[in-house]
Amino acid sequence: MKNDDCQDEAVSVLYRHGLMTYKIAMTLSAIESNNDTITCSDKVFDLSINLITDVFLGNSLEQLKRMSNSNINSRSKQISFLKALPIDFERKEAVSVAKKIGIPQRSADNYLKILVQQGKIIKQTHGSYRKYN
Repeated sequence: MKNDDCQDEAVSVLYRHGLMTYKIAMTLSAIESNNDTITCSDKVFDLSINLITDVFLGNSLEQLKRMSNSNINSRSKQISFLKALPIDFERKEAVSVAKKIGIPQRSADNYLKILVQQGKIIKQTHGSYRKYN
């Protein structure tokens, strides 16, 4: 994941948590209210903010960090896999190349699919591929 992608994801997490804060505050205000008019008190607002910042936000950012690291590792394996492939190859050869560099067969098949979608390799016929130069 590029740094810009990670920053965009972090901003999205913050926006979602802002919305969660609002929803928690409004729910608690509705429960607390005895009138037809619902007003959010400072106490309820502070509680909502504290719930989000002290509990939920830290956990979400930690998960985002783990996902980002996982995507970086996956991309580097995918790049290594692509570089190790010959110009023309069969699926069997690709799986063999993947195995040599520590990539499981299922991941190799997924990488082939992704690389075709990205236009980095071309699927010529069933099981036959060519690297796009």
